[in-house]
Amino acid sequence: MPISLEMRNLWVASRIFSSMALTLLLIAGSGCAFVIRTGGTLTEASCDTSLRFQGGDGTSWNPYQICAPEHFQNLGNTAGFYYKLTADIDLSTVSRIASFSGTLDGNGQTISGYTGTTALFGTATNITIQDLTVDRFVMSGSGIQSAMMDSATNAIFTNITLRNLTATGTSDFGFLTGSCVSCNAEEITLEDSVATGTDALGGVFNTISNTTRGLFKDITVDNVMITTNLTAGGIVASATNIEFVNVSVSATIVGVGGGLIANSLSNSDVISVVTAGSFSGDTDCAGVVGTTSGSEVKMIQVNNNAIITCSGDNAGGLVAMNTADSLLVTRSTNTGPVSCSSNCGGFIGRNRTPVTIAHVKSTGAVSGDVGYIAGIVGQEQGGIVLSHAISTARVSGVSDVNAMVDSNGVYRIFESYFDQVAATTSGDAGATATSPAGMLDAATYWSFEDEVFWNITDGSLPTLRTQDLVTNHVVCDPSIARAGSGTSGDPYRICDSSHLTAGLTGYMKIVRDLSLAEVSPWDALSAAGLIELNGDNRVILGMNTSGTSGATGLVGSSTAGATYKLTHLHGGYASDGATHSSLLVAGPLVGTIEDSTVSGLLSNLGGGSAGGLTGNLRRGTIVDSKAYVVATDLGDTGFGGAVGNIESDGTASLTRVTAAIRLTDPNDTGGENIGGLVGTSTIANAPDVVTISSCSASGSITGNTAALEFVGGLVGRADAGTGSFSIGQSSSSVNISSSGTDVGGLVGRIAGATLTRSVASGTAAGGRNIGGAIGFMTAGAVSRTYASGDTTCTSCTSGHGGFIGRLDGGTIEDSYASGNATSTNVGGFLGTGGAGTISRAYASGLVTISGGGSGGGFAASQIGTSYADCIFDTTTTTQGTTAGSCTGLATADMLLNATYAAWDFINIWNPPGGTAYPTLRY
Repeated sequence: MPISLEMRNLWVASRIFSSMALTLLLIAGSGCAFVIRTGGTLTEASCDTSLRFQGGDGTSWNPYQICAPEHFQNLGNTAGFYYKLTADIDLSTVSRIASFSGTLDGNGQTISGYTGTTALFGTATNITIQDLTVDRFVMSGSGIQSAMMDSATNAIFTNITLRNLTATGTSDFGFLTGSCVSCNAEEITLEDSVATGTDALGGVFNTISNTTRGLFKDITVDNVMITTNLTAGGIVASATNIEFVNVSVSATIVGVGGGLIANSLSNSDVISVVTAGSFSGDTDCAGVVGTTSGSEVKMIQVNNNAIITCSGDNAGGLVAMNTADSLLVTRSTNTGPVSCSSNCGGFIGRNRTPVTIAHVKSTGAVSGDVGYIAGIVGQEQGGIVLSHAISTARVSGVSDVNAMVDSNGVYRIFESYFDQVAATTSGDAGATATSPAGMLDAATYWSFEDEVFWNITDGSLPTLRTQDLVTNHVVCDPSIARAGSGTSGDPYRICDSSHLTAGLTGYMKIVRDLSLAEVSPWDALSAAGLIELNGDNRVILGMNTSGTSGATGLVGSSTAGATYKLTHLHGGYASDGATHSSLLVAGPLVGTIEDSTVSGLLSNLGGGSAGGLTGNLRRGTIVDSKAYVVATDLGDTGFGGAVGNIESDGTASLTRVTAAIRLTDPNDTGGENIGGLVGTSTIANAPDVVTISSCSASGSITGNTAALEFVGGLVGRADAGTGSFSIGQSSSSVNISSSGTDVGGLVGRIAGATLTRSVASGTAAGGRNIGGAIGFMTAGAVSRTYASGDTTCTSCTSGHGGFIGRLDGGTIEDSYASGNATSTNVGGFLGTGGAGTISRAYASGLVTISGGGSGGGFAASQIGTSYADCIFDTTTTTQGTTAGSCTGLATADMLLNATYAAWDFINIWNPPGGTAYPTLRY
C-alpha cells in the first residue's frame, strides 16, 4: 500500500531524532565532552586533561581520543590501540616517547612545536599513521635520526604532510623515519624544510628495507634543502625492494647522491617521477639515483629537470653509477645540465652492468673536465641496448666525448638519433648523426611509435607522451612467482622477464615495461597452452635471439586460436632462425595478432621465413598492427616487413596492418620472395583463402650486387595456387633497388591472385620484369590500381613497364601509370605482353629509352596480350608509337571526357578536368 507524503515526512523526522539521541548517548558513555556540530565539523566544547584520553576504548570503531598534549604523551603508556586526534596539538611540552605501536589517526589535525635532540618517537612497530600534518619541529644534535621516529617496522604511512621542519648536526636521518623495515607509504608531502648533517640524509626516510615489495606512492618533496658531506637523497638515502610511484622532488641537495635516492637502490622500480632543483657533490651525483646495486632496477617515465653538478667523477641526469644486476630506463627524459670531472652522461654517468634504454630524450647539456662524456651514457662498461633515443644535448669534454654513448663499450643500438651540431662531436657507438633540420623532420622517426609513446609533428622535436601509470598501479615483486590464476578473469600478471621463462598456459597480462636484455640469448617462449598474451600497451625491450636455434622470436609457434594483443616489442634482434624468425611470433601463427607493434632488427635469416610480426602465418588474423623493421643478410628466404610467409591451410588475413622497412643486403647473400608487408604465400588447397585489406608498406629494399628476386613493395610473391589470394585497398611507398627479376612497386609476381583499389608510389629498379605496380603476372586479376613511382632497369632487354613488367596471363583493368620509366626496353604501362588482357588503362609518365634500345608509350613489346580502350599521352611520354593496339593522344585530348567513352565515370573513375587526367574513385 503506497505511503502518503505526510506519513513519510513524519517517519524521516523520527529517524533523525532517534539518530541524534543515540549520538548523545554514545558521547556521554565514552566520557567525552559534549560535541557541537557547526558547519559540518565536530568541535570540542572542552578538553579534559585529567583523563588519560578524552574518550574511547582504543578500538577502530571507538578510538582513544586525543585533544591535548597530555593525552598525546600517554601514547607511550599504551600499545597496540587505535588513537585519533580531535584537535591540533602543540607538542612543545611533550617529551620523547620511547616506543609506539598501533594506529595514530591524525583526523586532518596538526601536531607542532616539538623541539629536541632526539626524535618524537623512538622505535615504532606494527603501526599505521594517517591523515596527519607535522609542523614546526626543530631538531639538533649528532644523535638525531628523525623528527618523527628513529625506526619503524611493519609500518603504513598515509596522507601525511611534513612542513617547516629543521634538523641540524644529523646523520642517518629522515624527517619521517630513520630506518624503515617492511614499510609502505602513500600521499606523503615534505615541504619548506631544511636538514644539515654529516652523512646519510634522506628527506623523508633514511633507509628503507623490505623483504616483500613495498609501495611508496604519491610522494612530494617541495622547497627542501639537504646538505651533507657524504650521501643525501631527496626522499631516502638507500632503499631495497620498493616501488616508488608518482613522486615529485624539487630540492637543493648538496652531497653524494640523487634527487630521489642517494645510493644502493636495489630490486626496485621507479615509476612516474619528476625531479627539479639542483643537486651537487663530490662524486656520484644524479637527478634521481646516486648509485644502483643488487638486483634489477626499472626506471619508467622518469623526468629530470634538475641541475647536476659534480666536482668529481660519475654524474648523470638519472643515475650517477649503475652497478645493479640490470637496469631498464624507458619513457624518460633529461633536460637538466650535467657537469662533472669524468664519466658524465645525460642519463647515466658510468654503467658497469647490462642496461636497456629505450624511448628516451636527452636535451640537457653534458660537460666534463676530463673524459667519458656523452649525451646518454658517459662511460660504458657493462653492455647497453639503446633503442628509440633522441639527443640534442650539447656535449663537451677533453677525451672520449660521444654524442650519445661511450663508443668503447659493448652495445646494440637501434633507431637512435642525435643532433650532430649540438653534440659538437661525431663520435658515437652507432647512433645516427642527424642535421638540426633532420631532427625536426617527422620522417626521421619512421620507426617511433606515434600515438602510443611519442607525439611526432613535422617541424618540432618529438616529445614523449605522458601515460597514466599511477591509476590502477599493481605492486609486482619479481622475486615472487607471477600472480594470477591464468583465467580470462584473473590472468597471470607478468612484471619481470623471469615470469616469461616458465611454461605458459592460459591467459597472460604484462603489467610492467620489461627488459629482456639480461636474458641473452632469448629463447622463444614455449607457447603450448597459451590462450592469450595481453601486452596491455606496455613495452618489451632489448630481446636478442642471436645464438639460439629453431623458431626465434618472443614466442615460438602459437597455440591454435591464441591471441596476442596490445603488445609492443621494441629494439628487438631476431636472427639465426633455423625455421622461422620474427620479433613477436616466430610461427607458424595459428591465431590472432591485434593492436600490436614491433620494431627491431632481423638478420642472418637464411634458415627460414621471417617477418616483423610473424615469420609464418598459417591460419588466423593480423589486424590493426604495425611493424618497423631493419633487415639485413637475408639469404634464400621469404621475408616481409610484417609476415614472412603465408602458408595457409584455412583462412588467413591481414587487415589495417602497416609495415615500415629498411632492408639491405650488405654481404651480397641475395634472397627472394621479399615484400614490404608480406614476403610470399604458399596455398595448396582450393578452400584456402588469404586476404590482405587496408594495409600499407613504406621504407626501402636495397640489394647490392647479389640479386634480390620476386620483390614487391607490398607483397613479394602472391601465389594463389588452387585457393584464393586477394589484395585490396592497400598501398606501398617502398623504394626498391635490386639487380634481380620480378620487381614491382606493389607485387613482385602475381600467380592467380587478385589486386584491386591499391596504390604504388615508391620507386622500383631491377634487372628484368620491373613494374611500377607489378613485376610479373601469370594469372589473376588487377583492377582500380595505379602506380606513380619512377622505375628503372639496369639491363632490361624486355619486361619493363611503368605499371607492369611482364604480363603472361590474367586481366588488368581500370588502372594507370604516371611515373617515369627509364631503360633500354621500356613501355609507359607494360613492358612485355605475352598473354592476358588490359582494358581501360592509360600511361602518362615520361618514357626514356636508353642505350639505343626500343620501347613504346604504352607497351614496349607485344606477343599475345589483348587491349581494350588503352591509351597513352604522346606528349608526356615523349613516345609516338607503342607495341600493341593502343592509342596515343596529345595531352589536350587526354583531358577530354570524350576520349574515355567506354569508361565508368560514375562508379569507378573521376572524369578528367582542367589539367587533370582521370583518377580512380576509392
